[in-house]
Amino acid sequence: MPADRPDPGVLHPVILSVPESRTALSGRRQVEYLSRMARQAASRSAGLSGMVLDQFPKDDRGTPLACRGVCWSLSHKPQKVAGVVARSPVGIDLEKVRPVHPGLFRRIASEKEWRLVGARDLTALFMVWTAKEAVLKATGRGLAGLSRCRIKEVHSGRGLILEAGRTCWNVEHCTIGGGFMAAVTAAGKNAVIWHVER
Repeated sequence: MPADRPDPGVLHPVILSVPESRTALSGRRQVEYLSRMARQAASRSAGLSGMVLDQFPKDDRGTPLACRGVCWSLSHKPQKVAGVVARSPVGIDLEKVRPVHPGLFRRIASEKEWRLVGARDLTALFMVWTAKEAVLKATGRGLAGLSRCRIKEVHSGRGLILEAGRTCWNVEHCTIGGGFMAAVTAAGKNAVIWHVER
């Protein structure tokens, strides 16, 4: 493959920091701003991947639809946004690691899954949470599919293999300054290069 052509087997998730002047927005204005910024992140991901994404179509349920063969996924929080594209179904999730109700551990993963993970602290919880959210976004199921999305294997300390339906998904993680955890996955085997802009 020529050096100037992007490798189609590499995912380029992009994480952008929301300017401080915009973190105080609330309600609809906040959601609209964060959505625009997350779309900018996905457009940058497309450029890094040698693709073009200038439209972000969704179905009636709000699930992203491929645009001219480019699949896309977004995530946003008040301080950070994320976007990624691929030629196959793709999902990204971004969460702030923070204290949660203890019952969330049981809701997110089974005892068997927690034994595979080997830890049951906030970092582990958000690693599992973001992984499952990324897979559910890639499958288009949303949280309704949570009970059918299971951890099958933990690998390399930074990733998980999850099964949703009969398909296995390789999920890679990135810890971001300010206490954020991100996860990305796409159908098929993909290398991942994270692009985190401060």
